[in-house]
Amino acid sequence: MKRKLLLAPLMGLLLLVSSNLFANSVDYSTAQSASFLMMATRQAATDAADILAYNPAGIALMIPGLHISVNNQYYVMKYEETFKGSGIDEKYTDDRPIPVFPNVYGVYNMGKVGSGNLALGLKAGVIGGGGYLDWNGTTGTAFAAANTAKTLSGNGLATTATRTAIEQDVSSVYYGFGGSVAYSMLDDRVSLSLGGQYIYAQKTAETTGKLYFNTAAFGGEWNLDIDSKFDCDAKGYSLIFGLDVRPVDKLTLSLSYETEADLKFKYNQDRDKVTASFAGANSAADELQGQLNKEGEEENFNLPAIARMGAEYAFTPALTMAIGGELFFVHDMDYNGVEEYFQKLGWELNVGGIYALIPSKLKVGLGVTLADVGSKDSLFDSEDEMAAMGANNWSTHILMGSCGIVYTIMQDLDLVVGYSYLVTYDGPEKGKTPSGYEVSYDRTVQNIAIGVNYKVF
Repeated sequence: MKRKLLLAPLMGLLLLVSSNLFANSVDYSTAQSASFLMMATRQAATDAADILAYNPAGIALMIPGLHISVNNQYYVMKYEETFKGSGIDEKYTDDRPIPVFPNVYGVYNMGKVGSGNLALGLKAGVIGGGGYLDWNGTTGTAFAAANTAKTLSGNGLATTATRTAIEQDVSSVYYGFGGSVAYSMLDDRVSLSLGGQYIYAQKTAETTGKLYFNTAAFGGEWNLDIDSKFDCDAKGYSLIFGLDVRPVDKLTLSLSYETEADLKFKYNQDRDKVTASFAGANSAADELQGQLNKEGEEENFNLPAIARMGAEYAFTPALTMAIGGELFFVHDMDYNGVEEYFQKLGWELNVGGIYALIPSKLKVGLGVTLADVGSKDSLFDSEDEMAAMGANNWSTHILMGSCGIVYTIMQDLDLVVGYSYLVTYDGPEKGKTPSGYEVSYDRTVQNIAIGVNYKVF
């Protein structure tokens, strides 16, 4: 048991890295276009090619022709974590911006084919993860130091963890490539879609620096020097089903379901070295180094199944309002055992509207999002999983405000600019473990998105 307490935190620290900067569920990002950032809701939209990510059945209800949507997002983040326990009282931050988060969509609505409209759509881009983070240590590194001191003390070597000096560069990105086919029926009152996407995910982590201790039997202060670099990747797919209904003119109701994506990550260890500054601790460092080497091992970190719903109504030619949301089946997915710390469902609720200030030239949008990632409070109190929290930051209660404009450059060519500000609305997520370690996790995220929507013909 003592050996497990020593090894598990560092293994989690170095190997379970997932920088989900904007994921309103585990690793999955709902922000996949500038139009979403502009008004927060796209689940029942039928006006541009980016709806392929939100309302695939809606592509059969679009204006016939070829539609293209190109989008990029720029993230400005502020992540903060704190750790207090076993002699350590530290704060860790990351504020590295992410300038590239692209998504491209193409939809060809063929018009009438038989009794209804037939449409095909393709998409490619980032669907999850979150790019790159640059930490000056995390709660995971502090927990590793504190638990190492606890284990040594339990073996008769009274030890205190004093501080950490760790740099971590981590990344996580999930690419999605796919499409859907949709067909409308009953005079465009109903449309159905079937599609899917291929997913390629990659995570990397480079951890360098020292964990410091004080052991009287070792002559005072000493340290463990860690130099680790790894990457892991996975390939999988999900199926996507969609349904739209227009019970009355100007009202669209939508429903879609995306299956869980089976993603088994395989590890490649580039570097793995742990060195003790005190010769008497060399054997422990060697053993730990061997345990940290995950070369060739495999672990599942799936994307959850998702149900999307939405409603959009054009009150006037100038004003359209919409409501939508997602249910994330986080407890049922395979996430290397961490799913036990999640509720049955995570969820997101979006409300927004768009108004034409200058008809055929300028529209403005506003929206708000509430979300619950689905984390149980026990996740933040768990010593078994705390090491994974350092980079995941699964702060659960999210509030996001959105705004933006749509400017018509010329007929059939629109420029979309969206902005959002995301916070954890009940403040930092806090936990206290059975060993008395106190932790907190907090994040704010600003996002600027630019998109171009073009109807080619």
